Amino acid sequence: MVFAEFSPKSPQNSQRSIAIIDFSWSLYRGYYAFRQLEVMFNGFKKPTGHIFGVLNDVENALRLGNAQVFLALDGRAKGKSIDKNYKDNRQRLDYNIHQDIPAILSMAYLHPAVSSIHHPSLEADEVIYSYAKQSERAGHRVEIWSTDDDMLQCLSSVVSIRKGSRPEDLITLDAYLTSEKYLAKYANCPPHLLPIFRAFTGDKSDNLSGVPGIRKQRLARLVPVLSTESKEAFLLSFQEAGQLDINLCVQCFPYLDKIWSNFTIMRLQEYPLTSVNLRTSDCPDGSAGKSFIASLKMGKWSRFLDNL
Repeated sequence: MVFAEFSPKSPQNSQRSIAIIDFSWSLYRGYYAFRQLEVMFNGFKKPTGHIFGVLNDVENALRLGNAQVFLALDGRAKGKSIDKNYKDNRQRLDYNIHQDIPAILSMAYLHPAVSSIHHPSLEADEVIYSYAKQSERAGHRVEIWSTDDDMLQCLSSVVSIRKGSRPEDLITLDAYLTSEKYLAKYANCPPHLLPIFRAFTGDKSDNLSGVPGIRKQRLARLVPVLSTESKEAFLLSFQEAGQLDINLCVQCFPYLDKIWSNFTIMRLQEYPLTSVNLRTSDCPDGSAGKSFIASLKMGKWSRFLDNL
């Protein structure tokens, strides 16, 4: 696989709007949403819903006006090194969907506006966050395709979250701040404070427990005064926060180590784009991708490519 350095300021990438798709999210979502899809492959029935799902998300992102689409791939997961129970509640699939990633990428790369971003030491979340923030500074509008609430901390006036292709699936900063759903869930907590807010409440989807029975409205008044520069600074600011709500602090005190552990997992940090790579296709003539389209019966993607 060939790697190339990328900068959002380079002339060939000065687009109006870009989409960054969480590849793992798209892969699993497609597997469950299109479980009926399969083909005979080498004498066996092969599931193809996950393949169709990723290509369908890419197509939708392009149809919605994004001039370039990036598939964000996972590298090393940091969560397990912090909390051994991280994501242990995930159901094991009866098929190894990851074995089809090279085929999916080969087909996706047949569109000239599709690339992938990856760093071997970073989870896709942090690659997405880094790329989105630095692209924002370069003057782009950014759509992040994911249903992971960790992505909400990326929201800004030009960075939005898309949970699907329908109009109601787009979450802008204004939509987040005025949504009854997020008001109930996060008590109007601004996006940049969501990692520490959610560290207290936990995240069931990632098997991260929080403080039982915590009152979210009271928590929202507490988190702005908490320092997150270091664990020591956090603990000191938590002691001082007792003046605001002593009962809440007493409730949370036994869980401080777990709260900080959750925060270090949920907080997304920005890394220099020079450490993020674009992958290009192994076959410049697209022969591998075309072969997979035929054998895996990805006719919808093929027809979309024919209209370029």
